[in-house]
Amino acid sequence: MSGITNPAEPFFKDGGWGWDGTLWRKLPITWGYSGIIREVVVNTEAAVNTNHLLGAIVDTGEVWVINSICGVNQTTAPSRVIIRTFEAPDYFNIVSFETVALSEYVNWSGFLPLAAGDRVCVSFYTCVAGDDLYATIFGYKMKIAE
Repeated sequence: MSGITNPAEPFFKDGGWGWDGTLWRKLPITWGYSGIIREVVVNTEAAVNTNHLLGAIVDTGEVWVINSICGVNQTTAPSRVIIRTFEAPDYFNIVSFETVALSEYVNWSGFLPLAAGDRVCVSFYTCVAGDDLYATIFGYKMKIAE
């Protein structure tokens, strides 16, 4: 018999190896739902001009699937809002861009997968000192078993 033959070896931890009928071999990546993403990021003391509300960084060994992002400036109109992702290490991707009236929400919904090290950013431009800024981020986490 070829390949790894002893299931007690450390190679088998986390279910990454299995018997295919002839020998033990590495299995394909296994995905598993591991939780809901429900973030609310708030800044009630905004600085003049540009402010960024950053979501949490995606953990190693996970992929986050974002389904909805929302940003609102409750104090000043008009406000330019950009929803984007920061992808590791230094790249960013614009998802939505709108100029809205006072207390008008910028909403994005869809399917946005984020890898380890990535994060969501909601940027507010043309702010006045002390603006109340809010961002919400919703989705789910997928654990990668290797």
